[in-house]
Amino acid sequence: MLKLNIKQLILSYIFYLFFTPSALTFAKNIDVNNDGVINHIDLQIIGSHIGSNKKQYDVNDDGLVDALDIATIAKQIPSSQDSEAIFTAYDSNGMSLDSFSKNNLINAISLASKNNGVVKYNDFIVWDNTNYFVYSDNEPNTSSKSLRDAVNSASSLDNSIVISKNGNIVYNKNLNFKKIIGVTRANVNLRSEPNMSARTEITIPEGTLLEVSEIKNGFYNVLYYDTNNNLKTGYIPSYIDIIQDDMNQSQLGYISAREESNGDPGAIGLNPNDKGGTSFGVWQLSSKAGSVDEFLEFIKDKDGEIYDKLIKAKQNDNGNFESNFIYAWKEIASNRYEDFYEMQRLFIKRNYYDSLIKIANKNNINIDYLLNYSSVSNMLWSTSVQHGASGTVNIIKKISLDSSIESIIESIYTERLNIISKSYPPNSSNPGIVSLYNGIKTRLENEKNEILRIYKRELSY
Repeated sequence: MLKLNIKQLILSYIFYLFFTPSALTFAKNIDVNNDGVINHIDLQIIGSHIGSNKKQYDVNDDGLVDALDIATIAKQIPSSQDSEAIFTAYDSNGMSLDSFSKNNLINAISLASKNNGVVKYNDFIVWDNTNYFVYSDNEPNTSSKSLRDAVNSASSLDNSIVISKNGNIVYNKNLNFKKIIGVTRANVNLRSEPNMSARTEITIPEGTLLEVSEIKNGFYNVLYYDTNNNLKTGYIPSYIDIIQDDMNQSQLGYISAREESNGDPGAIGLNPNDKGGTSFGVWQLSSKAGSVDEFLEFIKDKDGEIYDKLIKAKQNDNGNFESNFIYAWKEIASNRYEDFYEMQRLFIKRNYYDSLIKIANKNNINIDYLLNYSSVSNMLWSTSVQHGASGTVNIIKKISLDSSIESIIESIYTERLNIISKSYPPNSSNPGIVSLYNGIKTRLENEKNEILRIYKRELSY
């Protein structure tokens, strides 16, 4: 990956700032990472794609990521020089780098972050790379080792933001913005493109904090800093624990998606011992239980092209879900991966997860505090998909909600396995039934351990 020296690039291409004004006029969004501020992070991201034709980084739409794009962004970064400077950025050796006004707090943090330093206000540290810092009206408010605690504090303040240990905005109340934040769950190779073959020489260690900018074809486009504080960007497969979701909760369901189908919207389950019949998609919609038909009705008014193709395939299978339907389902997933994935996710959310919450509220069962955790929300999503909304409420009724979160998680999975054992007895004389039970048991144990790990990381990262 190309390493960018920002100062050299800006000086080398200063020509463009003065002699190509028309090109700057037509620039599109220059807040490249959509965090609400234009700063050195945007420059670094653009610089790492110099020479490519990637549209999202070609801010002036001339077909090439080049010096003009660097110059366009550089011109929009506010100057640090101000007679009312109150924030001072220092490097790792304690040397003063520059002073900034109240309105340029973010740029002070960006400069300190690049130099592994700190920001001070009246000799008090108001940002370093060991904590999350909360600000209200650009004034320091509090700090925390935990992202969760910092965001909770900021949510009760006016005009608040949270700055990460990397120096980036991860929460902005006014913009209704929360960045997806994850932690690698294993050592994982960084890819240059969203596919398994685009490997690089970079391995991200297990436990690394990542900022997610988008998900494409099941790959996470991530930003992180290596041990030398160098910015790295690229794609990784789903080796990630989400500790903060965005405002749209776009990562609801990702854990069970990984366990059910490896997140594949085109997945087909053909186990002859499965009482639900052939299963389809990310969350394995049951053909016999009616889930596939419900999904078709759901997308009828949302995407006529996909709906018509699947309905025609079903008709060609004489109203069943056989070879024609399977072929059409896989073809749609191949050609329109993100669209098909999101349709399935929204269907599951409405029919299972949202229904679970409504039924729980109707029964005066308070689960609101559980929904504040990404880990536990994903557990309830998974449970509602497998056991239905009403079935999940019945499971919750059997456990103590006054116990610790860890105990609640353990109890939920114990009850789920008890239910599975009644449908697929582990002592059955049918080897296929026993095999199916053991497979589900292993899946539930793996998922439980994932949920517990992510919950702990939500508290500690």
